Amino acid sequence: MQRCRDAAVLALDNAEIRARLEHQAQTDSLTGLWNHRYFHDRLRSELTRASRAHDSVAVLMLDIDDFKKLNDVHGHGIGDQILIGLGEILRASVRASDVVCRIGGEEFAVVMPSSGAGAGIRLARRITARLAETEFEGAGRITVSVGIAQGPQDATNPRELLAFAEAAMMTAKTRGKKQAVLFDETAGRPDVEASPDRDVRSVAHMKMLRSLAGKLSRLNDVTRIGELIVDELRSLLDYHACRVYVREGVDDLIPVASAATSANTARRRPRACAARSARASRAAWRSRASRSCSRTRSTASSP
Repeated sequence: MQRCRDAAVLALDNAEIRARLEHQAQTDSLTGLWNHRYFHDRLRSELTRASRAHDSVAVLMLDIDDFKKLNDVHGHGIGDQILIGLGEILRASVRASDVVCRIGGEEFAVVMPSSGAGAGIRLARRITARLAETEFEGAGRITVSVGIAQGPQDATNPRELLAFAEAAMMTAKTRGKKQAVLFDETAGRPDVEASPDRDVRSVAHMKMLRSLAGKLSRLNDVTRIGELIVDELRSLLDYHACRVYVREGVDDLIPVASAATSANTARRRPRACAARSARASRAAWRSRASRSCSRTRSTASSP
């Protein structure tokens, strides 16, 4: 009997420890808000739910204006107090169903389930109104730039939706800060009387392409490069069938990756895929060698 009781107590203690560790892994230690990891998980689940239920979800990205200057002038202690205070204002401004997160540095995000762009704009106004009435000790008043995007209307992929909200936030920065900008496919396209601004969709796509370029620069294997491109296309553009080829000569295309041999199934990659990789690598080497020989012959024949 005593042994059973001890086992039950140990199991309860372990469950409590696991729950505590999981909570710590999902929260920001400074503000107590949900962190970057939890934000992405929750955004993905809410966007999936909204797509299936023909509902909508709004995403707000907030960045404190001139926060680096505040840190430099007033010190990091005051900067931390500003982050904590802004977190409290965000909590007081949202609904019980909304999810407030600190996703890094001075950037915060809010996921608003079953809400559209209008609800996001109203929340942004509530936040800016509270900030206008708040004096932070040692720093005075602060302002934020806000970007708003709505899924699945703007994007059905969580990474793309977040990139659009961030691009709208950066547009708010370029327009003078301390304002909210709603993502729109037509935003930033010049008309007769308006000054031209950057298309926020193009900005979002450029950010994704830079991220992809950084990942590709660390790879040497042709097949792994093709698989990464396939995965990115499927996640960003919802492709269900795509294939990557390496061009050899004028007319020969060697397939190196497809949806069936993407990185998600790399552990089950057939030998034929490895053979294709070797052929593609040899083709790339021969192409480089040919160009090098051509340059050498050209130099040798020069007077």
